[in-house]
Amino acid sequence: EGSLMKLMESAGVQISAGSINNILLSESEQMQQEQRDILTAGLENSPYVGLDGTKSFEKGKRPSTQVICGEHFSVYSSQSGKSRLDILCALQSVSRSGQLFAYNGCTIGWLEHFEVGQKHRTMLEKLFQGAPPFNMSFFVEQLDKAAPRLVDSKAFERIADAFALGHYHAQQDFPIVQLLMSDQGKEYNGIAAVAQTFCWLHDERHYSLLSPK
Repeated sequence: EGSLMKLMESAGVQISAGSINNILLSESEQMQQEQRDILTAGLENSPYVGLDGTKSFEKGKRPSTQVICGEHFSVYSSQSGKSRLDILCALQSVSRSGQLFAYNGCTIGWLEHFEVGQKHRTMLEKLFQGAPPFNMSFFVEQLDKAAPRLVDSKAFERIADAFALGHYHAQQDFPIVQLLMSDQGKEYNGIAAVAQTFCWLHDERHYSLLSPK
């Protein structure tokens, strides 16, 4: 709001911080739709997509804001954290409660990549093969019935990531990132359909550690 106030003042507009706040709250649905439209158009028309997360302060909490940008757009999405699930939510403009998961060929490949045990992979196939995309509540409910301890295990994060990536690369609501520019955080692995590259700063750091002779 402070930045918006400065912008208004620089344009000669006299407005109070309270008025800015009221506008943001009263037009929230329209602004959210506009954000989704900008994200869709940006992902469709940018040769690459840059992603990075930064901590922010909102209502006494510290969520992580994903900065999604390209040649002609920037979109900011605040999530509870900066995990792979959070990043996929940001790229599909949904909250964690609205995030969808799916079991398909892509999911199977990621389950193997994340080294999920064969016993669990067989069980997951029986539970979810042929099922339409589902949310986290349904996911946890089914797993609790079949393997009560699995949801609280370390393997669950890898399983959830595989199912989320499976849905992301199959969904058609938002364009899939083809070329991703990011840092070397493991949470960005698997997002890009074609290739992932690291920003120049993360490459330069290695050279600054060298001792020339």
